[in-house]
Amino acid sequence: MKIQIRRPKLKDKKELFDFFQLVIKDTFQRENISEFYPGEITVEVQKVFQVVLNDLEGSGREEYVLLAQTGNQIAGTIAFGFLNDIIKNNIKAIKNSFVLIKGVYVLPEIQNQGLGSRLFETLLGHLKQKSVPGFYLDCGYPSAQQFWIKKLGPPFLILKNQWGENQDHYIWEVSLSVVW
Repeated sequence: MKIQIRRPKLKDKKELFDFFQLVIKDTFQRENISEFYPGEITVEVQKVFQVVLNDLEGSGREEYVLLAQTGNQIAGTIAFGFLNDIIKNNIKAIKNSFVLIKGVYVLPEIQNQGLGSRLFETLLGHLKQKSVPGFYLDCGYPSAQQFWIKKLGPPFLILKNQWGENQDHYIWEVSLSVVW
């Protein structure tokens, strides 16, 4: 599978919105959370899509998105930008020079084939080039938590029962010198 990693363009907006709807709906179903939070799929799609809009409007200065394309189809995305409230409200000594990795999204049919890792490595290269010393990453989806544990080791902080009984939220604080 030939993959091109590139920045989003205005013409990608509709396809990216549809991509996020598909991937997030699938994630909610696989994680058995759609029945508990029926309106949250729409909220999550809007939140993630807003990062794309912010990137396009600001030319990647404050929020930055990369997308992976196979043929003429978007197959994955990754982004970084501002720290969110979960980070700000739960970490006492925030490293203000760090950014937040906003999530990795990959089409369900090609997950676990290395595309998420490739997007992550590409983003790390960009952060290193920009002299960003490190990043935060937060995650509430159990399957994604396992992916990040394999990549980054144990989380820096676990917010117990954040989303309900035994539904923890993980936060990593990572120096680029450790992973790059």
